[in-house]
Amino acid sequence: MQQNKLDVDSSHHVITSVLLDIFCRGVKKTAASNIRALAIAAIALGPFMGLIITIFGKIIPVMVTFGLWSIFSPELLGIFRSREVYFTAAAILIFWQSFMDGLPRLSIDLAVMLSNGHALKWLCNHYLEGSAIAIAMLKSPAFAPVITHYCDAMQIADQSKYAEFLDLANQASNPLKAVEVQSRIDSYLREKREKEDG
Repeated sequence: MQQNKLDVDSSHHVITSVLLDIFCRGVKKTAASNIRALAIAAIALGPFMGLIITIFGKIIPVMVTFGLWSIFSPELLGIFRSREVYFTAAAILIFWQSFMDGLPRLSIDLAVMLSNGHALKWLCNHYLEGSAIAIAMLKSPAFAPVITHYCDAMQIADQSKYAEFLDLANQASNPLKAVEVQSRIDSYLREKREKEDG
């Protein structure tokens, strides 16, 4: 049983590396203007979508806040002096964590937009060259949604290959699919070596 878990962990590690390889090679071939357009869309729509998700995710604390306000309004209004200050303080307390969670993603998207897409291309080039910093950044949890988002800028063939290996990653823990997963990984790595040698 322990050996099977090690095989699955190893398989996930290899598939993650293959996914990042496909992503970086795809980004390398993608026009910088396409990457920049997605960064602009992420910056423009990200806060709006994040706000909607946050509102629905935080509806109970908002309801509790309004309930407390209606019960203790004379005391609270005496402390805060106005309803606007109270509501502003409640909103900051409720949405602060969501804002802080979205800050790394916003920083990445801003860097990509301001560099006209070249920051992501630069990071991917360094990943393909084996830079430890680039590898650590792209494998960090903060980059998972970024990678998913910027896959849309890649060419259709690269998107299809990425989707295929993402599906394999989801099947890697299934013992019935282990041989197929390993075979497809080996095939990809062999094709990659042949392209690099030839």
